[in-house]
Amino acid sequence: MLKPFWLNAFLAIVVLSICIQIELLNHTADSYLPRKDSGKWRQSFFLSEERWRQYYSSKMGDEALLNRPLTTDERIQMQKDVSYAKDKNALLGMVSSFGL
Repeated sequence: MLKPFWLNAFLAIVVLSICIQIELLNHTADSYLPRKDSGKWRQSFFLSEERWRQYYSSKMGDEALLNRPLTTDERIQMQKDVSYAKDKNALLGMVSSFGL
């Protein structure tokens, strides 16, 4: 008779740990959930400095951005964008796999 109790207790612990992990990831992703934007939730593009440079080089029409050293402000912005993208992608991965 105690077997169903232990199975339920184990499953409750698993679900609780997944919920806690999702909440922690959401906190590091600047409370992205609940979503305020519309459309599909997709992987973020800025996963590296190289991709960040490619995007902003084409957006600003600055080909030199691909090869020149970044200014202090650009480096800070790049690090913020890459960090946020990684955090958001980790949250998406957790929610779309274990979170379902």
